[in-house]
Amino acid sequence: VRTRGCVNLCSGRTDDANEEEEGSVRQRRDSQDEETTWWSRIWSKASSEAAKVSEAGLLAFGVQHEYELTRVAVETKRYGKVFINTLVVYPNEEATEVSEAEYDSDVLVDAPTEAPLPLVMTHGYGSGLAMYYRNLDSLAVGRKVYCMDWLGLGRSSRPDFPTREWCATLGDDEVDPDQLDFFLEAFEAWRREMGLEQMHLLGHSWGGYLSTRYTQRW
Repeated sequence: VRTRGCVNLCSGRTDDANEEEEGSVRQRRDSQDEETTWWSRIWSKASSEAAKVSEAGLLAFGVQHEYELTRVAVETKRYGKVFINTLVVYPNEEATEVSEAEYDSDVLVDAPTEAPLPLVMTHGYGSGLAMYYRNLDSLAVGRKVYCMDWLGLGRSSRPDFPTREWCATLGDDEVDPDQLDFFLEAFEAWRREMGLEQMHLLGHSWGGYLSTRYTQRW
């Protein structure tokens, strides 16, 4: 399905109508979009629908490359099936062969003569994948770029976060393993589902911390 910008997210039209649209976006929607709780909507004056509209607006404004936005179903040990909000940005068709001159020292690349590995980008705490809307076109030169919302954040599923016993304490350099696994196991399940055997992994702020811990484990 090739649709225009944020048609699926913003207009409320059916998928049949969207199939007739032309544009630069490939969009899949599942029927598993969870709505935020009623008390959360009252407290924050936000909702899942508002998040979809905001996300779509940022991507439509900042991304010129063809992209696909979907929620990927993955299986986790603790929560069973959950959904990870996922954005895939495709390189321009005319940029399949990239010369050495098109790269600079700030761009990750394996070798100018090889197809670059895909880049996976993770966001920081309290944010979402659309935070990269101004960077995606530049980073998708000659490579596919993936962005995802961490489990429990953005438009990914929000299962109950594991909490410690009230009497449990951690040292300054300790992290609750269940809380770390909440994010890392879901990310690894997502990686397998996406078929990413090799990748460059980029994380912003708290997402950089989780990306580092993921790399240490896997």
